[in-house]
Amino acid sequence: MARAAGGRLDSATIAASLKEAGLDGESLAGPLLLEAAEHAQGWRAQLACRARLEELGRLTYELPKLTGRIDTGSLYELADQLTQAGVR
Repeated sequence: MARAAGGRLDSATIAASLKEAGLDGESLAGPLLLEAAEHAQGWRAQLACRARLEELGRLTYELPKLTGRIDTGSLYELADQLTQAGVR
């Protein structure tokens, strides 16, 4: 993750792999590497925030990732999980 966040992934290797998969590695490697860097930087920021909340002694609760459509029933399920965890 550190290499991706720092923009230090090997673009030539990525481009070659994309080309082997039948894709235009030349045009796709750059945007893909940028997206990887942004994603890794986002994860780093999230981890730093979690660490800071722990330092402050703040309670946290992580809800599961929902897949598919989010509807009212999904929201009620999340609300029920929060209620069971003692969140009011």
